[in-house]
Amino acid sequence: MAVIRMHLARKGLGLFNDLQNEHSIVGNFPDILMVREFGTPEQKEKFIAGRLEGRTSFAFGLTEPNHGSDATHMYTHASPMTKEGRKGWVINGAKMWISGMHRATHCLVFARTGGNAGDAKGITAFFVPRDAKGFVVESYEWTFNMPTDHASLTFSDVFVPEDAVLGEIGKGLAIAQTFVHENRLRQAASSLGAAEFCIDESIKYARKRKPFGEELARNQGIQFPIVELQTQAEMLKLLILKTASEMDGMTQKEIESALGDKVSMCNVSGILRD
Repeated sequence: MAVIRMHLARKGLGLFNDLQNEHSIVGNFPDILMVREFGTPEQKEKFIAGRLEGRTSFAFGLTEPNHGSDATHMYTHASPMTKEGRKGWVINGAKMWISGMHRATHCLVFARTGGNAGDAKGITAFFVPRDAKGFVVESYEWTFNMPTDHASLTFSDVFVPEDAVLGEIGKGLAIAQTFVHENRLRQAASSLGAAEFCIDESIKYARKRKPFGEELARNQGIQFPIVELQTQAEMLKLLILKTASEMDGMTQKEIESALGDKVSMCNVSGILRD
């Protein structure tokens, strides 16, 4: 995925790669990885087989209106409840910037079920059906004066049964990291390709532009920053490929403990280069 995304992004923007599309030509399915790693057999049948066959799909409900990057301070919470003789949980709270909610059948909602704000433990993941009572898609946000599929959601006494829990109760942050690690590496690879495209175009222009009869490319003031950028891009490429290769041979639990920092390095460097 990383190699092909780098290659396509270096070709510039197009239907094959728009830098914002989760899939473009190369599939990126962190939702399937989460269920494969943490789901029950029933959940795997519903959300992996069903996902690939187009019967079910779910959005990723982590970000909140007042809590973005620091998910451990989330406001959304869930409490145990028995309804009509059935044990489960009742969820209250809100989420924002939830992509793909316009076509999803469920939302994987992360809610605090224990611990205190800021604790890594105490967060649980729930599959919440879109048609659940109390689950409201409030709006789809506009960015850069354009409509998007990024939804704002609210949950008011939304009841889900026990089998709606993905993974272990209180250990949902590891599940969220599975999604985040895959997407961060994807974005790093695409951003690097875009940066390489810009470098290539800069070199072409520096050779084409000839003020006073000589190419701009002959000036050290032009050469030095381009060489520096190219060097940084090459080093970042090696880090992304090394990290991607190591991820391929690890479980999600191993990735969280051994590669989380490397994925973040790739992502922040890719954004800076882009």
